[in-house]
Amino acid sequence: MKAYIIEDDIGLAISYEMLVQECGISDISVFNNFNSALRKLESESSDIMVLNLSLIEEDDITNLKSNGCDVILTSDKSNISQVDLAMKIGAAGLFIRPFDFNALKFQIKSLEKRRKQIEQESFCFVKSRNNYIRIPYKDISMLETEGNYTSIFTTNGKYVLKRSLKNVSNDLPKDIFTRVHRNFVINHKMIKHLDLKKNQIQLTDDKLVQIGGKYRNIIKETIGTKFKVV
Repeated sequence: MKAYIIEDDIGLAISYEMLVQECGISDISVFNNFNSALRKLESESSDIMVLNLSLIEEDDITNLKSNGCDVILTSDKSNISQVDLAMKIGAAGLFIRPFDFNALKFQIKSLEKRRKQIEQESFCFVKSRNNYIRIPYKDISMLETEGNYTSIFTTNGKYVLKRSLKNVSNDLPKDIFTRVHRNFVINHKMIKHLDLKKNQIQLTDDKLVQIGGKYRNIIKETIGTKFKVV
């Protein structure tokens, strides 16, 4: 797991870093301003962020909500505006200084445990002859029906199952996979380009998938509700 600490008080930053290490997280990046952290987030992800609320502006809320990490806010103020801002961000916690560091440690360990549980549940096993192969959902780009068989395309290759596309897709999480054609189910997190004029989707592995007429609105809604559209 990775953790970001964003704090301009060097003493507090060191204390937070030591506390995060005590939680078993060794991959830690420390920043004294939010913009530096944001630049690094463009090239890598973070799981947990401990952030001084005074270091962000209202315009930063969108960036915080879209980066996918659990944000724990700290502040030296206690008022309703702080609570409102924390709610807008969707923060996992708000700690008003001075606070009990054991409470912060408990919150970080709880988030760490929840993330590990989610990670353990974010894969499936595919039977290939007499072997069962573990495949993370994030590695599956699409599924395609081929007669009575379903092909699963992953970053490491292709697996063919003697099951219908409907039955296979019913076993996959709907918040990751979306049916876009009677012959295709895609991992919508793998969408690179959506062309509604040609009714075509380009995936991050450059595969092109046709959108069926009755699925056009479904994929538009998926894009609009699950991703930031600018």
